[in-house]
Amino acid sequence: MATEPLSIPERSLSSFDWPSFHARTRLHFQEHECVQDMVFFDTADQVVSALKELYQRQVTQARQTIFSDQRSVGSHSYPYLGIYVPVCDSSGLQSYDLFSHPGFYGTTITQPVLYEGYLHQQLTLLMQSHKILVGIGTSARHIPDSFLPSIPAMDFIASAETKPKTLMPASDAWMDTSMRVNLPSLYGLDQNWEDTAKDWDTLPTKPLGLFSAPRIDYSLARLQHYCGTSADQFQNFILLTNYSHYVDSFLAYARDPERLKQGYTSWSGPMGRWHRLDRSIPSEYVDEGRTFQMPAYHLQKSDRQGITLINIGVGPSNMKTITDHLAVLRSHCWIMLGHCGGLHHTQRLGDLVIANAYMREDRVLDEELPLNVPIPPVYDVQHALYQAGARFFPDQDQLHRSLRSGTVLTTANRNWELRIKSFSPLIHRSRAIAIDMESATLAANAFRFSIPYGALLCVSDRPLHGDLKMPQSAQNFYKDRVHEHMLMGITAMEILSTYCPLALHSRKLRGFQAAPFR
Repeated sequence: MATEPLSIPERSLSSFDWPSFHARTRLHFQEHECVQDMVFFDTADQVVSALKELYQRQVTQARQTIFSDQRSVGSHSYPYLGIYVPVCDSSGLQSYDLFSHPGFYGTTITQPVLYEGYLHQQLTLLMQSHKILVGIGTSARHIPDSFLPSIPAMDFIASAETKPKTLMPASDAWMDTSMRVNLPSLYGLDQNWEDTAKDWDTLPTKPLGLFSAPRIDYSLARLQHYCGTSADQFQNFILLTNYSHYVDSFLAYARDPERLKQGYTSWSGPMGRWHRLDRSIPSEYVDEGRTFQMPAYHLQKSDRQGITLINIGVGPSNMKTITDHLAVLRSHCWIMLGHCGGLHHTQRLGDLVIANAYMREDRVLDEELPLNVPIPPVYDVQHALYQAGARFFPDQDQLHRSLRSGTVLTTANRNWELRIKSFSPLIHRSRAIAIDMESATLAANAFRFSIPYGALLCVSDRPLHGDLKMPQSAQNFYKDRVHEHMLMGITAMEILSTYCPLALHSRKLRGFQAAPFR
């Protein structure tokens, strides 16, 4: 028998038989989500502690049996977080942690230690805003062995005679072992939230968050692969660039012991080494990013409110790739810090552009987000970027001359200048003042995943007006403008870090039937 949300009259919930609600909620999640042994808790502290304990127990059991002949495939599963909402009050003004409908909500949970602060905040806000039942149980979704923390890669086998571990050729023994290993399924990772929204009213259990546990684990693994650092080092404010000169400038800023006075504690880069700001840096650790495709560098605070810089390389495909995975971290802001071609005749080399509209000629997100969906500017991010610019240009005339906002056209064609006849009408009709290869892609994917975004671009050439990017002029430009541009981006992020997250995450980025968790 399927369970349906109870119809609750307009009176105090304290007068109802909550034990019967417990039984009905437990039955619903068992029938529809195959959740076992659900237990209910009264506070966010209790819920997070229970999730950590259950997840650790499942991981410990898996480690003990992973290569055992007696091991049964799928003997360890993700924890499940389920919520029942008897009465829905959606009158709150915050952009997240609101229920749009009464009913049942749930999701699988992974790595609760990594997400402890996030989970605690989301649950606390929900419990403050609504009278709800919150339960923890064991889901039917098995943890793939390759997603278990601290488990070596499955293609590395250690023998008694071989130390350290070496890559072994395929053998009958290894194939027999691999058959007992629970591997991830791509079909289990696929999530189409646009299709889910269409059927929102008919879903027996509505999603509590944007991502399931396997999808999060997959993206965390990809982040380490691309960026060279583990997920616990990423900060909540993320700058993205595509020039190594910006990495040099960021590290010069991050390594300064003066950062201790601003609340920063350490920095780290690829290979995952943490360097305290009050200690000198070993010379062999100065450059650790050469072996990774999109190296990440982190200027850290104890509460993860510091700044991460990622050198993504060039192009919209790279931007989509990294932001698809960054989205599971639930960052507070993404900002593109790169170069652009200045399109207006009044612009000069070195001028700055704050994007306030985006033309998506990159086309890499057309399937996920149709072109007729507008990508709005995020006011708080725009304002922080303008404030950062004003600190570097205190003279108002210079500020207005050197920093302007406008439409940015993003293309996937780096040699668009060779097709100037087809691009020129588009540029003139749109009034675009800058052209690049990443900003609109970042904005579109951030909008898709409800993450505040922005772009601060520096004019490095003026192709329509004869100033092409040539080797010598490019080097002079990098020498003169990169560090100032980077400092503006850092300043904007430091301004945003002082904002209340509830205010920063604009309601314009949330759907009408969005998952309650941010």
